[in-house]
Amino acid sequence: MPHGGPDWSTGGQISTVHTIEDLGELAARLGSIVTHDRRGNVIWYDDFESGIEAWAILGSPGYTITWDSTHHKSGGFACKMVTGNDANDFASITTHLAIPVISKLGFEIAITKEDNIKEIEIRSDTFSAVHVYYVRVKWVAASDTWYYYNSAGGWTALTPTQALLSVDYLFNVIKLVADPIASKYVRLIVNEQPFDLSGLALRVIGPIANIEIVPAVKITTNADAVATVWVDNAIVTQNEI
Repeated sequence: MPHGGPDWSTGGQISTVHTIEDLGELAARLGSIVTHDRRGNVIWYDDFESGIEAWAILGSPGYTITWDSTHHKSGGFACKMVTGNDANDFASITTHLAIPVISKLGFEIAITKEDNIKEIEIRSDTFSAVHVYYVRVKWVAASDTWYYYNSAGGWTALTPTQALLSVDYLFNVIKLVADPIASKYVRLIVNEQPFDLSGLALRVIGPIANIEIVPAVKITTNADAVATVWVDNAIVTQNEI
């Protein structure tokens, strides 16, 4: 005779343990890197455990971008980005992803910050058969201010300001979400601070041959000295709410 409950049942009294009814929480406990903001469906991620070959690297003369185990948010490795040693030198990593469907898209990254950082820029430009949508924000250290790339091709400040600590062991988690269908931003989340970007228009231009999502991270130094950061846990999502 059958007994017990179905696999999905949460019925019945449990006295010595607690149930987990959220599969997202179960995944997090099993080691998923998708823990900071769990909205959206994950279509790609890179925890840098297998190297940095998924990324194209670029920078001013003297830059280095390497696979490194010194500091990491999860696992045992991260991407180490070092600029050249002249003011405004930069280093960047970029990847290219096919688009499964045009929807609200998110890009999340974890990054450290150090004293010589001038700017941290996060991009998730989206190329469709009809338009190119520029999805970009940057943090400016001099004023602790986040900016978004506006529809005119300039930068507009966001409020409130937000200081980022210069600690190699602290990874700031940044998630940027935009809606190419509506040509609007949706939101920016940086650690505990949400920024409501709904209603802010994206920079949109005519089509280019490529059809893809292009996540990227760029850092710039503020002095004649190198700036060094570690980047970990890149996540791209679709169907954001």
